[in-house]
Amino acid sequence: MPTAPDTLAPSGHQYRRAADVPPNLRSQSRWRALGRRVLPGTHAVAYVACWPGVTALYPVEATEPLPPPPERKLRCQRS
Repeated sequence: MPTAPDTLAPSGHQYRRAADVPPNLRSQSRWRALGRRVLPGTHAVAYVACWPGVTALYPVEATEPLPPPPERKLRCQRS
C-alpha cells in the first residue's frame, strides 16, 4: 500500500498534512489520486489523493482557494 509523503511530493512541491486541509476538501478522503492539474488562474499544481491519515494533498504554494474537485469521482483502489 502506498504511503503518504511527510513533507515533499515526488515533484518536489511541499505539501500539507491532513490536519491542514481546508474543511471543504476533508470530505474527499475517498478520492483516488487524480494526478497533477494546474489551478485555474494560477501557476500552482494541485493534487488530490487518498492515503492513510491524509485526506488531500496540495502545494503550500497555492495561495488562492482550491477549485471544486472534478465532477468525476473515483474510488480509492487498494493494491
